[in-house]
Amino acid sequence: MSHSTHPISRRTFIIAYGFQVIKPGEPTVKVGIANQPDTVLLWQSADDTHDYRLRYQADKPDWWEVLWANSSRYSAFALSGGNAAEGGGQIKFPRGYYLGNGNTQRKVQNSPAVPTTGTWQIGDRIYNTLPTPGNYIGWVCIASGTPGSWKPFGLINQ
Repeated sequence: MSHSTHPISRRTFIIAYGFQVIKPGEPTVKVGIANQPDTVLLWQSADDTHDYRLRYQADKPDWWEVLWANSSRYSAFALSGGNAAEGGGQIKFPRGYYLGNGNTQRKVQNSPAVPTTGTWQIGDRIYNTLPTPGNYIGWVCIASGTPGSWKPFGLINQ
């Protein structure tokens, strides 16, 4: 087992096993199997100020969560185990997700209302977390900007 001081943040990780990938002209990537109560695996590129961590039961029982900067605020995604209340094999994206690449990439998130902050692109979608009859399933951005222009889609019948 080794103790490794992180070169950027100066935090100390307790790593049971680990390695570095070094290629000339490319950022160094560090990967470690952690010996910490809730962190199983961590990895980081030398050009990023924070690491990614695979944590077990960080937020809910029997869920595996991938966190950036060791914060639930930056949870990339989570996978449920067989004993999770939601059942096994579920996936969640707490901060939304992107579909497509390059010029076709679009953001998908959920919210009870149209965004009033942030930069959005044409085709980005928000799914309504409080849908009711006579209301809409969500909103689509029809003009890019901060916060962009939005129109509802998916009228729910009465």
